[in-house]
Amino acid sequence: MLRFDLLGFEAQFWFNFVSHSDGKLTEVQFWNEKPKARNRTYRKAAAALKTSMGKPNVVDMSRWGQQTWRFGDLKVSNYISKWRQPREGRKGIAHTLSFSINHEAWQERSPSLANSSE
Repeated sequence: MLRFDLLGFEAQFWFNFVSHSDGKLTEVQFWNEKPKARNRTYRKAAAALKTSMGKPNVVDMSRWGQQTWRFGDLKVSNYISKWRQPREGRKGIAHTLSFSINHEAWQERSPSLANSSE
């Protein structure tokens, strides 16, 4: 569990780091599956993101209204969705806030960094 302040609102989230098969970090996800808090953190994140980045330039009209901002190779997504962990027999609904980088474009722009082991 991680408590942090992001763009003016504070929340507790679980977090997940996503990497490409070459080991480079491509995404950081923050998620909240607590029933009483997930809708509140979704609304607060939506308001803070809109204030900081403007109107989303991609809006998925799904049941919970995914919002996505794309700035070149950076993508920021804010949404609520269903999830499942079949091995553990768990399922639920969670608010997810995701920051991701287009890995292929990053490699093209910085081949020396992309191939670096540092």
